[in-house]
Amino acid sequence: KKQIGTMRVLHCPTDTGGNSWGLSRAERKLGIASDVMVFRSSVYGYPADMDLKFKKVITPGRESRRWRFLVDAMKKYNVFHFNFAKSLIDYPYLMLHHMELPLLKKNKKKIFFTIQGCDTRLKTYCLSHFSVSGCKDCKGLSCLPSLVKRQRIKKMSAYADKIYALNPDLIYNCPGAEFLPYASVDMDEWTPSIHRTGSKRTFTILHAPTNRDIKGTRYLLGAVNRLQKEGYPVRLLLVEKTNRQMLREMYRKKSIDVVVDQLLIGWYGGFSVEAMACGVPVIAYIRTQDLQFIPRNMREELPVINADPSTIYDTIKELVENRRIAPALSEKCRAYVERWHDPLKIAKKVIADYEGK
Repeated sequence: KKQIGTMRVLHCPTDTGGNSWGLSRAERKLGIASDVMVFRSSVYGYPADMDLKFKKVITPGRESRRWRFLVDAMKKYNVFHFNFAKSLIDYPYLMLHHMELPLLKKNKKKIFFTIQGCDTRLKTYCLSHFSVSGCKDCKGLSCLPSLVKRQRIKKMSAYADKIYALNPDLIYNCPGAEFLPYASVDMDEWTPSIHRTGSKRTFTILHAPTNRDIKGTRYLLGAVNRLQKEGYPVRLLLVEKTNRQMLREMYRKKSIDVVVDQLLIGWYGGFSVEAMACGVPVIAYIRTQDLQFIPRNMREELPVINADPSTIYDTIKELVENRRIAPALSEKCRAYVERWHDPLKIAKKVIADYEGK
């Protein structure tokens, strides 16, 4: 599509969940010049326009690439959209946070952040406010302390034109943030598959955790083991470090009955959006109090089967015993994704924010 105006958008510096790529491609379809840059690509197969390949160079080389890219980017782009609460010149372990933001603001660049999960989720807050939380099980070996995250949130809030939160619980500690649905799934690429029914065949569950602790994997394993010992025909496909193209084929070829996403966080992830786009029902823990940040119609249409560690066994057991429940949700799942997670719809809203409308 013909480029509209002089807006040039840079999404960087991570590919977390594929959200930056999905949003950027939708912006391009709407006529906006939009690129994605990452410091390093992940194992999940998310594409990018530019990869600085930090994994292949030692620290001095990384710093050279980082600073040279900033100089070039300031000449080329007028909107900087940062992901996973990171920016280009950012050293959180040295307590040097988002160092280029004053320079960008001085040069009249628009600044946006998308926060996505553990980048800004405060363990101290979660442990004191939520009865169910991924922070209780997380070993947190690579997670920044809550005090440091608060400093980073303060810096982002001071300079950003807007902060988007893909998980509603993040808004408690970043009150200026606005909930934004995942924009990671292209509606034309992720299409519904046909699911079988029948009371005798094996009931197949797919679970693909990026982190077993915060996703609640051990609770799912316990529930499945218990059901199998009781004689229920249940099979669990536990898939890890697999790119999303392979997962998409699994949805279509393995006759998945249900996907179990995350049982502790309080919201569903991008994995759920992919599954629902393919018409596969999803189980995830939905924290009721967080729904205040979700648009009313969106929460009313939410087709996710709600379960936490204390209810996952009973939830799966009911689905196995009544094989009509999961297939009945298939069309609702696809319709929900089409309405609320269409990247083009989300991009229109974000572009309006870029333009200050």
